[in-house]
Amino acid sequence: PVELDLINREGGAFLHRFTWITDDELIGEIPFEWNFLVEWYTPFEKDKPLPAAIHYTEGMKTSFGGPYFYFFVW
Repeated sequence: PVELDLINREGGAFLHRFTWITDDELIGEIPFEWNFLVEWYTPFEKDKPLPAAIHYTEGMKTSFGGPYFYFFVW
């Protein structure tokens, strides 16, 4: 099980990549509405649910070359 000491001890990649799960069969699909990928999916597609969670995977390029992750929206 994932416990607080494991979270505090390991880095973000360990948790984000599900490294702590030993059986890949335990990892399921995230439904479309909970993992809406900005600039990958088209919003308001026919027969698709509205996004419940918006995932900014790439941000957008800025004039100085770096990614800008839309934090002004929050």
